Amino acid sequence: LSASTSERTKLADKTRKMMTHASQKSRDPAQALVYLGQLEQALGNDKQAVVHYRAALAAATRGLAR
Repeated sequence: LSASTSERTKLADKTRKMMTHASQKSRDPAQALVYLGQLEQALGNDKQAVVHYRAALAAATRGLAR
């Protein structure tokens, strides 16, 4: 897949927005948060990826406590 930098940025922003929305609306947001972490990691935003991965772990743990 060959895309310009601006196209990749637009696609990443759109994906980030969709996954953030999904994580906020879902009763079980862990998977959307993992996808956000993977997106940020792929973009080289490791610190932000860790934030999402930790949030996914917390959400999954809350889900187990139900």
